Amino acid sequence: MASCGRRVARAWHHRPVTPVDPPAPTPAGLLLAAGAGSRMGMPKALVHDDRGAWLQRGVEVLRQGGCDPVVVLLGAPVVLAA
Repeated sequence: MASCGRRVARAWHHRPVTPVDPPAPTPAGLLLAAGAGSRMGMPKALVHDDRGAWLQRGVEVLRQGGCDPVVVLLGAPVVLAA
């Protein structure tokens, strides 16, 4: 189809463009909890003290720091660490 040479104004061309900032990325947390804990007598992921489970505290600290998701690398059997 041949063009007639006439320019057609398009309404969308003259609309102002509002820049949109993408959302800030959320950092992921990685908790390395696979240590054998030979001095503790058990894997470190399973250690509890008067403030609670080390594993749970580590996850909570990462979440409070803004990490989402939090990934935990375990060396101990998962059933024992849960």
